[in-house]
Amino acid sequence: MQGSILNHQSVDNPYAFTYDNAMTNTYILTASEARQNLYQILKRIGLGTDQYIIKPKNSAPVVILNLEEYESLLETALILTDPEAIDQIKTGLNQARSSQGVKLV
Repeated sequence: MQGSILNHQSVDNPYAFTYDNAMTNTYILTASEARQNLYQILKRIGLGTDQYIIKPKNSAPVVILNLEEYESLLETALILTDPEAIDQIKTGLNQARSSQGVKLV
């Protein structure tokens, strides 16, 4: 997860780190903290305002995020594996940088 640590505030945990991710907050919790606040975490994820990184003691961290956001990430990954789409994106960026793009009103 990219971002900068903003503060140590969480749903009910003042010690959980949060990251600024433009549209959402990303909270890092232990598995125990997540278990204690599961309903509230799911509610906030459902609103699309938060993401959570859960760090169990003896296994790899996991991410919990809104289904819409997950589907968006999958779509982005799919686009990034399509060489033709990448070429079109690069062409569009170059046109926009050189003011050759289509002006939208």
